[in-house]
Amino acid sequence: MRRPTTWRDFFWQHGPFFTSIASVFIALCALFLTIYYANLEREYKELAIRPFLHLDVETVDFHVGFLNTGLGPAQVKNIALKFSGPRCTILFNRQKQPDDTASKTMGKVFDSVLKPIDDYFADPLAQLFEPSSVWEPPQSPKLYTRTITPGEVIAPNQEIIIFQLQKDQMDIANRKLQTLNAEAYNDVIRRFVARANGIPYYLYFCSLTGAYCVNQIEENCGASE
Repeated sequence: MRRPTTWRDFFWQHGPFFTSIASVFIALCALFLTIYYANLEREYKELAIRPFLHLDVETVDFHVGFLNTGLGPAQVKNIALKFSGPRCTILFNRQKQPDDTASKTMGKVFDSVLKPIDDYFADPLAQLFEPSSVWEPPQSPKLYTRTITPGEVIAPNQEIIIFQLQKDQMDIANRKLQTLNAEAYNDVIRRFVARANGIPYYLYFCSLTGAYCVNQIEENCGASE
């Protein structure tokens, strides 16, 4: 066999080999681009369904809730509260046990979640229900309190209110606010907003795909809790 004397002769003689190498290289490039654009599309779709829950505080009706301002639903994994003591109380989404009853479950929720939330807001709101004279009977504020349930899905633009005054007591509260001077009025509002924004109520939530999560529990209670 005659050895090639020039590069042109060499390439002509080994043309099929170089053609195969080029074909494999082009195929690998095409595969890489396919995977790359597939990942970009998946990331874009994930951004399009990403939820975002943030605390919503309103002094018109004294409510505190969590509002989903993201583009997709938020699935709540765990909830943690830190109303007393240095450790957090974490509510997990667990399977129902044989000895679970509605009254037992509600009792646990009331003692560990609802009552601490009521007590937490008692100070800034108590002044609105104090009698203006000795002839008026003292009243206790009637509160609406609930908790978000682990496993609950919160849709975009949906708000879950965890605390507010009941509607039948808003008139009493508003009349009381109108009798207060500017300093006392602002003090009630300021203390309520400060309490609401600092409420030790933390969520761990994810998008429905689970690819995006926000863990407020780890940030505020530590990973070991």
